[in-house]
Amino acid sequence: PAECLFQESYFSLMKTALKPNGIVCSQAGTAWANLDHVTQTLQHCKTVFPVASYGIAMVPTYPTGQIGFVLGSLNTETNFKEPKKVFIDSELNRMNLKYYDDEVHRGAFILPRFVRKTLQGADDKK
Repeated sequence: PAECLFQESYFSLMKTALKPNGIVCSQAGTAWANLDHVTQTLQHCKTVFPVASYGIAMVPTYPTGQIGFVLGSLNTETNFKEPKKVFIDSELNRMNLKYYDDEVHRGAFILPRFVRKTLQGADDKK
């Protein structure tokens, strides 16, 4: 039933709802279970958005313990790998953030070698 969430038409619809300098983020599955699905989802996002990336997060309750997501932006200056704001410890504590900080943010885009090679290879085939 969720198949439509991984198609190019879905990313096109999100593009129409995007505010200036906004970004989209959508579930993209896990490379451990279905790397082809991840590759296709990222390609659909890249077809619509000039800047797109794939990242991962640890989710112990998700199959494989990891989930992936794609991000897209119309702003060619967007760099998903760097946080827009780095919070100091007191800010992280005040927001009661237990998982996120700038290191986890950057780490989300450090992919296992086989994933990185496959996603880069998909770019080379364009």
